[in-house]
Amino acid sequence: MERVNVFVDESGSIIKGPLQNADFFVVALIFTDNEKFLNKVFKKKRLKILTEKELDLLRATREIKGSDINDKRKESIYSALVEKCGENLEIGVIVLDLQHADARLKQNSSRAFNFLIARYLSKSYVVHSKFKEAAAISLYVDERNVATGAKFTLEEYLNTEYNIENPICEGDISVHYLDSKNRYLIQLADFVANTFYRAYKKNDPDAKSNVELLRKVLCNGKVFYFPVPYIKEVTGHTI
Repeated sequence: MERVNVFVDESGSIIKGPLQNADFFVVALIFTDNEKFLNKVFKKKRLKILTEKELDLLRATREIKGSDINDKRKESIYSALVEKCGENLEIGVIVLDLQHADARLKQNSSRAFNFLIARYLSKSYVVHSKFKEAAAISLYVDERNVATGAKFTLEEYLNTEYNIENPICEGDISVHYLDSKNRYLIQLADFVANTFYRAYKKNDPDAKSNVELLRKVLCNGKVFYFPVPYIKEVTGHTI
């Protein structure tokens, strides 16, 4: 495979300082070798679950956030993606346990985001992904998640720190920052990140059910949980 495209969004916030209660920061990565097909399925199924008010909002803003749709309604979207797009789709999910993460990691949210993406690619993707033979990787990240001064650091970080010795891929890793309104699969990543955030943070039963549904297309069938010693369980599966 020449290149795999990866669409990235997040849910939750990286909170500095000690926490009394459990909290999480979730990053979802949508891997595909057929963006056009995934776009078609996602757009069609999403339209079917929206109310008239939500359809009006979608026409006006070109986006519906995952946090605005409950997980019971998202289930039909996920089912269609798993059933129709399974060969062309893989999902990576990173869960940062904020209560147990090192305070130094939480000091700078952009640096933490870059670190988590790099760790996922170097520790999970290269070992388990069905797209790991791709010669190059293109990441498309919601621009609202990244500070203006940090937009060029992820691409440089990945290519210099992680793609020279024990490379993630043979070619380049490119990073593009886009308005999610202009890329449907960044919007899908937002849906997925929100689902996993609800499962971990809110113990939402419908979200937990969707986690199990999406496990069929989850890389290695597991969430990439950090830091590792504090792995949690969702509906009986250690992830």
